[in-house]
Amino acid sequence: MEQDLYNRVFVFNEPRFEKEHHVFIYVLDEVIPYDEAVALAKLRAIENRIAVVIKTPKYLIGAKTNRYKDVQLFTGRSFGFDLQHMYGFDSVYEKNKNSMNGINIIHKEKYEAIIDIEGEN
Repeated sequence: MEQDLYNRVFVFNEPRFEKEHHVFIYVLDEVIPYDEAVALAKLRAIENRIAVVIKTPKYLIGAKTNRYKDVQLFTGRSFGFDLQHMYGFDSVYEKNKNSMNGINIIHKEKYEAIIDIEGEN
């Protein structure tokens, strides 16, 4: 639904499955501006480490990140994902507790509490 696409914590609130690929498909009855859909698809893919598909009556787009958090954008009547770097929200955490890369797993509780503070969860 359209409101789910605009809700920045929608993916965060969905069930999480470790070591599974995550693809979120948004089917919209209304057409939103194409550039807005592309921006939202990229944003949701980056912030949640998922693949995103947006289907409207006028276009179909897909987005996912690569290892370096660049966004791959797909358009057209059909496309496929390579199943890399699509492990969902929990995959944003650096698992090595001694590493300074990314968001370290030791900060998971504090990081996710910020989402609750915003009153959107």
